[in-house]
Amino acid sequence: MKPSAGARHSTVSPCLMVESISEELRFLEAVFGAKVRLLAGEKDRAVWQAQVQLGDTVLKIGRVHKQPVSGTGMLYVWIDDVDAACARAVRKGASLISAPIDQPWGVREAGFRDPQGNMWWIGKKNRKPSNREVERRLTEQRRKRL
Repeated sequence: MKPSAGARHSTVSPCLMVESISEELRFLEAVFGAKVRLLAGEKDRAVWQAQVQLGDTVLKIGRVHKQPVSGTGMLYVWIDDVDAACARAVRKGASLISAPIDQPWGVREAGFRDPQGNMWWIGKKNRKPSNREVERRLTEQRRKRL
């Protein structure tokens, strides 16, 4: 089945609802190098919708109209340098959920909330470990927690 979203969109299009689209765009540009593809409503100075390109994904951003519901999104972004992106996010006002860490299953990842409350997890695949190695790492991780 061919998706009806068109060639430049995936079947599922992630969308954030925020109070300030311009603030979110500045954050996404600084942290991920996002490229703005669409701004709707800029003629009357009230941007109500935007689209940005994040790698091979188009992220839609809408403005909250009445009841504040910002901060309800959560996205996972695969990125080349987790540590650098996390540091940029914190410098741009994000609050850290989880500092960059190498997970037992072969992913380096971190998590943070952007200034408007959206949750972001970022990751980079490392060498894929064997099942035995994953089990060993998980056991070691559990021991450290106790």
